[in-house]
Amino acid sequence: MGSIIVWFLEEDILENRGSVIGVPIADLSLYILDSGFEPSPYGVPGEIYVGGMGVSRGYLNRSALTAERFIPDPFSQQLGARLYRTGDLARRLRNGDIEYLGRCDLQVKVRGFRIELGEIEAALIALPEVLEAVVIVYSEAEDDQRLVAYIVANGQVDLVAAALRYQNQLRTNLKESLPDYMIPAAFVVVDAMPLTAQGKINRKALPIPDWNKAAARRSFTPPQTDAEKVICHVWEQVLGIDAIGIEDNFFDLGGDSILALRVVTEMRRQGWILTPKEIFQEQTVKRLSTIVQKQNLPVETTAIVAGEVPLTPIQKWFFDLNIPNPHHWNQALVLEVHQSLEASTVASAIQLISEYHDTLRLRFEQKQGVWRQFYVENKATQEENLTWEIVDLALKTELEQNTMMREVGERVQRSLNLTNGPLARSIWFDLGENRPSQLLIVIHHLVVDGVSWRILLQDLVEAISGSQLSPSTSSFQQWSHFLQTYRNSIDIQAETQFWLNTIQKEAAKIPLDFPQSLINNSESREQGTGNRE
Repeated sequence: MGSIIVWFLEEDILENRGSVIGVPIADLSLYILDSGFEPSPYGVPGEIYVGGMGVSRGYLNRSALTAERFIPDPFSQQLGARLYRTGDLARRLRNGDIEYLGRCDLQVKVRGFRIELGEIEAALIALPEVLEAVVIVYSEAEDDQRLVAYIVANGQVDLVAAALRYQNQLRTNLKESLPDYMIPAAFVVVDAMPLTAQGKINRKALPIPDWNKAAARRSFTPPQTDAEKVICHVWEQVLGIDAIGIEDNFFDLGGDSILALRVVTEMRRQGWILTPKEIFQEQTVKRLSTIVQKQNLPVETTAIVAGEVPLTPIQKWFFDLNIPNPHHWNQALVLEVHQSLEASTVASAIQLISEYHDTLRLRFEQKQGVWRQFYVENKATQEENLTWEIVDLALKTELEQNTMMREVGERVQRSLNLTNGPLARSIWFDLGENRPSQLLIVIHHLVVDGVSWRILLQDLVEAISGSQLSPSTSSFQQWSHFLQTYRNSIDIQAETQFWLNTIQKEAAKIPLDFPQSLINNSESREQGTGNRE
């Protein structure tokens, strides 16, 4: 015998809102918990856990799934009480209602953007040419994640011909309702979605997208002109695909907005001018080759930039946060060296890089409560731009090596100083003959980000191999001045009132464990003491 419970809600329909599902009934308990199994504050998303009389004993003959989904209830005084882990994402509103936000396993983070896959699927299904749609994140490497959409067409579609006309049509239509970073890199047309034994879509059984196969669907036309050859070569590097022809489409091959930026950067390094907007508009090698411009004389910034540099908007935002110890805010990576390289070779390359990138000469100081940034003299501080240190651990055990590398890494991160420098450190760990050496690079986040890391590492590889670095063009100082000019432009000023009105809308305040004035900053103060040593 079963029962049906109906909950009537009257709500205004708003964009970018989930579904309000009310409150739990009397004999059920509902918790919205974070990844640490702690209750999420009001307005903060978490996973729904259900307890009480309505929770069953588990799945029939599926002990592993039962153990995963049915867990002990830490909030109940009743012996043996359990919670059911729903896998649903929700948040509690200020009036006590629960707002459903989607499935936890469908909320992903790709290239820094938090994306709800269900939102992309809904946008696809809303298109008349789509019958069913599933979107997944496909990743061949940790830093190479791409959105892939699987489509069951609404009507007969030639699966081979669809690679061009049909996919371009989908991409164009999606741009009307979704931002660029939510547009799938590839569309795979299938006859039907694979299903599990329970009749649900089996995402793990979806075919792996073959980017090289996507290129092979066209008749291959090799590049002829210099522009076509350069574009094909750069695409092959960025997309990891062999033999790209002039009729190939950047997005059909797995390109996206982030990869388009990498193409633009690499083209500029090779002396060609291209913009992301042009890639989105023209898309094929043949069409891009007619508009790409050759830089006749690359303008190299040989003169040493000096003086004060206006804070960029994101730098100003960083200081507005009033972080207790801003010196420590860094990004770090460890490179494992599998080739036979001498530490002195890497040291010379590091020195060259430190002279090449002017941002490594930036320093910051606070006067009368206002932060400013400026360049320090190049010759006087070349050795401090990306300081070099060798740590010999060749005679230590692997356990001792790991412990000491962690300790050195923590020390190096604490040693950064915005005013006195350095803002970057590089450490070579010699781990002996039986283990590859490791290179630790630590740089303050004010002078490096995810995009500039790629450029920095590529320059480092070229410097180690003895290749000549590409001519440098605009300095960071010029870029900062450009942003100031852009901020004061007519287009931006016209949007100001819209954003002022947006931020004036009432928003829920996130509860704090303690009053903000009582936040314990003792650890940060201790780190600050370490910086002065």
